[in-house]
Amino acid sequence: MGRKNLTTFKCEQLLLVEGQDEFGFLVRLLEFLKIETVQLHMLNGIDNLAGVLRLLPKTPGFDKVKRIGLLLDSDSDPAARIQSIRASLSHAGLASPAMPLTFSGTPSVVYTTVPSHELPGCLEDLIMQSAVGTGIANCVDTFLSCSAVQRTDIGSRYSKSWVHSLLSASEKPGLKIGEATTAKLINVEHEAFEPIRVFLALLTT
Repeated sequence: MGRKNLTTFKCEQLLLVEGQDEFGFLVRLLEFLKIETVQLHMLNGIDNLAGVLRLLPKTPGFDKVKRIGLLLDSDSDPAARIQSIRASLSHAGLASPAMPLTFSGTPSVVYTTVPSHELPGCLEDLIMQSAVGTGIANCVDTFLSCSAVQRTDIGSRYSKSWVHSLLSASEKPGLKIGEATTAKLINVEHEAFEPIRVFLALLTT
């Protein structure tokens, strides 16, 4: 239940994600895992983290929330992202666990980053891993290798460019990550997504 941003919290477990891509991906993954106890909530951008956290305790139904999870991209510096998460939690008056994948406080708070709390990157890095070895993956690699000669900016966001190139060549071109996951063009069963499955198991058990 609770698969979109609502003005009322209805589940004991609340999971905060960055944007529409992550939201759509998690909807499909939760369905695959048959987890119905988590309410997803979008930040609509990492810059909104602190503001959203401050509003949580004022949101109707917050008294029902027993666990809060934050699943965010590591981006270029996982240590800096973790520091930002902890500071934002503290400023909102919420528990701020000293380490990722550990709980503290009431409601109990846990967080991690993707692809892991030790590696830079984002959800697209895991999607890349899930597609490695497929025929289309080789074509995307070749395309971006050629493009990089003229577009030096591709390297800084390589995985995002890679995934969007992959989806543009799919049987349903033009879909965003969340839409492509719903259409089962991204295989949520792949072992590449095990870190996210582990986090969801931690949040819900």
